[in-house]
Amino acid sequence: YRVWEEISMYNHVTNGWNKEHLMPVDPRYKETRDYLYDWLEAWCETHEKTTVVRFTSLFYNFPWIWGSSPRKTSIFSDWGSYDFTVSPQALEEFKQEYGYALSAEDF
Repeated sequence: YRVWEEISMYNHVTNGWNKEHLMPVDPRYKETRDYLYDWLEAWCETHEKTTVVRFTSLFYNFPWIWGSSPRKTSIFSDWGSYDFTVSPQALEEFKQEYGYALSAEDF
């Protein structure tokens, strides 16, 4: 389990944030999904002049390659990788529905 949400970690490291960090959430769980719906509904009600809400910062996949030297091609930071998008709950639901578990090769 990841303790830091990737964008929160990036902003703490890069922009010097000193507030409590955010944690990742998995909306596949009903309790989490209900919380997110309630939070968004309350936000929309308090921002009634807003007509469009864009989810541009919920998740990014952006590895950064730090060196242009051919000898340093392995120096990179992967702040939010595809492996972070795999939900244990979604994997379990898949197994229950289709009768077999996905493996790393399936991705």
